Amino acid sequence: MDQPATARVHVDDVGRWIRVSVAGQPGEDLVRNVNDQVLALVHAGRGPGVLLDATQMLPPPAEVAWRQRDLLWRLEPFVRCAVVVADPRCAFLARIAFGDADYRIFYDDLDGATRWLEDG
Repeated sequence: MDQPATARVHVDDVGRWIRVSVAGQPGEDLVRNVNDQVLALVHAGRGPGVLLDATQMLPPPAEVAWRQRDLLWRLEPFVRCAVVVADPRCAFLARIAFGDADYRIFYDDLDGATRWLEDG
């Protein structure tokens, strides 16, 4: 499934963690691309945390969340993820996407997510 033209992502190394900001509705290609970027940063010595700011994300189809879960095995041993969402539907999809990984979901609380990553 291709990403809609309105989906935007920004991956940035912000010191002790990697920040990923997603706006619009991501597709499977975008998820794969972001995972590759994050994995490259992790292997370059960045991380070990990922702050996923999904507050501007539109809920993707469930297939996209399952694709993220399929790709997560490459990152799971290396990182913990703080996922910031704006609504329960995105939180539900994040739970599918991150499964048993070391993650925590925050509702519109970037500060709390940042503190959780710093404390980890």
